[in-house]
Amino acid sequence: MKSKGHTGAVGELAVSNYFLSAGFEVFRNVAQSGPADLTVWNTDTDNIIKVDVKSFNSPYTKKDGTYTTGAQPRLRSDDNVWVVTFVHEDSSVRLPEGLWEALGIDQPE
Repeated sequence: MKSKGHTGAVGELAVSNYFLSAGFEVFRNVAQSGPADLTVWNTDTDNIIKVDVKSFNSPYTKKDGTYTTGAQPRLRSDDNVWVVTFVHEDSSVRLPEGLWEALGIDQPE
């Protein structure tokens, strides 16, 4: 079983790869703590966002049979950091509404 630190680091790398593959520049926070794990920069529009990655091995099953993760993708209003979730079980990156617009582009299909 992977440690929480390993799960988090793998999630950060997966989300970094996701944004790199979409054509953005990505910078990782090298400190062990801080409000954001990544800084994502759209060099075409010069828009920059801060991203906090929350990693989960698998989604939780709720009583009604639907799935959820412990943290929902969202924009944290207190510090303007985008929370992105990564689920290892299905290698999915889950983004909050409005993130693409914050990077200065329309949502890709």
